[in-house]
Amino acid sequence: MLEEKKLERERLEKERLEKERLEKERLEKERLEKERLEKERLEKERLEKERLEKERLEKERLEKERLEKERLEKERLEERLEKERLEKERLEKERLEKERLEKERLEEKQQTKESFEGEGEEDDHDVSDYSKELLSLTSFLTGVADNAADKAEHAEDAARNAREEAQLARDEAQHANKTREQLMRELTAAKDNEAQLKEKLETSTGKVKEVEELNSELRKTLDAAESNVKASEAERGRLQDALNKADGEVQAAQEESARVLKDLDVMRSNLKAVEGANSELKKTLDAAEGNAKAFEAENGRLQEALNKANAEIKAAMAESARAQKELDAAKAAFEADIANKAKEAATQRGELDKRCKVAKERRAAMEAKLKSELKRHDEQMKMALAALRDSKKRLEARGFVRN
Repeated sequence: MLEEKKLERERLEKERLEKERLEKERLEKERLEKERLEKERLEKERLEKERLEKERLEKERLEKERLEKERLEKERLEERLEKERLEKERLEKERLEKERLEKERLEEKQQTKESFEGEGEEDDHDVSDYSKELLSLTSFLTGVADNAADKAEHAEDAARNAREEAQLARDEAQHANKTREQLMRELTAAKDNEAQLKEKLETSTGKVKEVEELNSELRKTLDAAESNVKASEAERGRLQDALNKADGEVQAAQEESARVLKDLDVMRSNLKAVEGANSELKKTLDAAEGNAKAFEAENGRLQEALNKANAEIKAAMAESARAQKELDAAKAAFEADIANKAKEAATQRGELDKRCKVAKERRAAMEAKLKSELKRHDEQMKMALAALRDSKKRLEARGFVRN
């Protein structure tokens, strides 16, 4: 019986030592697992910081490029305004010069009129009648020529305005395309960020804050893009007003020049008519008929040019409207995509919160179970030790065990 008790004690001692060894191994494994997880967490945080730093540097580079483009565009507009100012000064000088020439022409006309009146009193009645007829015919032909010249000038002005409007529309469309490409790049970057954030959201709920910050940054970027578009449209309107004003001044100067040339032509025609007298009347009439036909043909050509210029203006306006529609569509699509991404992020956050809550509950249950098992194990060990002590005392009392 003593041998059986001894074997029982040895068996219990071995079981205790085995349990202690297993417990130590379990604790060591848990420690190593915690260290591994901590290293992985630190490595992920380091990689995340590097990624965010790269994104920040990329954003700064894109922002610098955008500012550089805006600076170059501003310098180009300033150069254009400087050219327009110089052109306006030149036109002003020409206008003053034409006013001076007009005064001289009026003085010369007055002198010619006085000389004509003096000579008319000495000429006979027939020459006076022929001169009047020649003057009236010359005045008619001069008016026809002036009308043709005015139409030609108007057609040239309309064609030039159409070309300038088309160029502005192309520039605006190009700027809209660049803005759209920039928005698409930002949208692609946002999608990449979203994919990375989804991976982070699966492991930690703290990454939701980063999603919200990125959405805020995207909103700021969109607001900045809208501000740039509005500023560009305002600048375009201001430049268009300045260009229209300059065109009006150029047209007024050209009309003034045409009027001066017309008056000079009238004076030359009157002098030639008086000098030619009766012998040149028939030739003048034949030439007038030929000129009238030529003017009619010229009027037809100018009307075709005017129609073509109007068509170019309509095409340019349609191109500008199409570019604006594309820009509005791109902005609306981008805003809708941002709203969807924010909604998805909120939904994923709720799901992750639920999963975290369930994981915490499971962990608490496991911890409670483990504590209960440890407590029960301690109680069993205490009971076994108490039984051993009692057995030892009984054996000592009987004299079987020596101290």
